[in-house]
Amino acid sequence: MSIREKRRITKLLGSSDIETIIDELRQLPAARVINPLIGALCSNDETVRWHAITALGGGS
Repeated sequence: MSIREKRRITKLLGSSDIETIIDELRQLPAARVINPLIGALCSNDETVRWHAITALGGGS
């Protein structure tokens, strides 16, 4: 996965609508989103962290 894709996923996780986030992540291959989601667990942004946790848990 490229740095650009990781940044795109991190930016997506920072948005407010978790349903939209989950829908967009589900359109990508799981193998391409797992590493950025795990990396987002260390984000300084609490919203990004919680959205990553939700996404890793299978969504809402």
